[in-house]
Amino acid sequence: MVKEFNDPKSSLKILIMMYDVGAAGLNLHEACNRVFISSIARAFAQEEQVGGRTNRITSCFNTLLERSFTPNSHDLFRASIQADKVTVQLASNAQDPKIQALMVEELNKLQSEVNECHTSDEGQALRKKISEFKALKELQKVQVTVQDQGHRYNLRERAEKKPSTYDDECGICGEDIEDGTGCICSKCSELAHAECHGLDSPIDGGYYCSHCITKGILGDVDSAALTEGGAWILTTSDELDEYHEDNEALGGRTRQEQHYEEQLYDEPDLLLGDDNDLAEWVSENQPNDDERKSLVLLSLPVDKVWAPSDLENEHHLRIGLLLLFNLIQGKNDLSISRSIHIQYTQLTKTARDYIMKRLETNKAMEKRQNKLAGKV
Repeated sequence: MVKEFNDPKSSLKILIMMYDVGAAGLNLHEACNRVFISSIARAFAQEEQVGGRTNRITSCFNTLLERSFTPNSHDLFRASIQADKVTVQLASNAQDPKIQALMVEELNKLQSEVNECHTSDEGQALRKKISEFKALKELQKVQVTVQDQGHRYNLRERAEKKPSTYDDECGICGEDIEDGTGCICSKCSELAHAECHGLDSPIDGGYYCSHCITKGILGDVDSAALTEGGAWILTTSDELDEYHEDNEALGGRTRQEQHYEEQLYDEPDLLLGDDNDLAEWVSENQPNDDERKSLVLLSLPVDKVWAPSDLENEHHLRIGLLLLFNLIQGKNDLSISRSIHIQYTQLTKTARDYIMKRLETNKAMEKRQNKLAGKV
């Protein structure tokens, strides 16, 4: 066909048309007999419209419609948008027992791939990459907390401010503190969750956070050596030196760092679809199509026998709807991550700042909605 196209005497004619032009109402029923879709549309209706331009009652030729999909390209981004739009329509009928039975059947068919992915070397390697990425992110959070905690606010002002209630935000993790779940440092008045301070449970009475202790700004404190809750109350500078020695024996880790590291080893067995760290890893590393499908498979449990009640889980329902869409379209790609196969570092600083601003806005809105939902 390339040779025929380059032959000046050939009658072959090729029309390159954008989707927006196809939506303008142009009919090609007398123009051609072959339509080649070179890129995925954002909506399946657009692709149907492209084929329909040549398919009329008065068509002069039998029409052949070909649809291409380029692996590891921008096509997956468009396909995921297309799938999301269609699955919203399918979700409106998802309560129909027949539709649910069909989704459960597709999930059970997929289970063999899920089991294989969890035990395969590729799946284990992918889990290791993500675990290391999450560990690095948690370590960065700890470093920021240790470095910035205390000098973000004027210590004298914080010491003079005594909150009357614990219904506030944690100064370490930023989440809301419910009544009775927080502790206040007696020196810098840092209000935070007890677990963020490295404590097993909230305590009453004086308490000095790890920042004030490690910075050595307490001096001599005349108080009890240790409270019932297990919080450090230093009485002399000798005990402060002893604390530093214990801290050095732990490799220089603070109680906060120990707490975060314990959280890292308490990893869930599954990669959740709404995991922010996972979405960030996908954005920064841009995995190929096979890895994106593996992420979906790893987000599902091993040796699971699916039932209609499992569709009450939002993530499982979404996977079931995607499988149903694939069944309708005759496809086998599976991805829940919208990404455009462009390395995050290749974007301009303006674009990266815009993305971060949008993410922060979305998180703030989600937090606000959750708070309102809890009050209703």
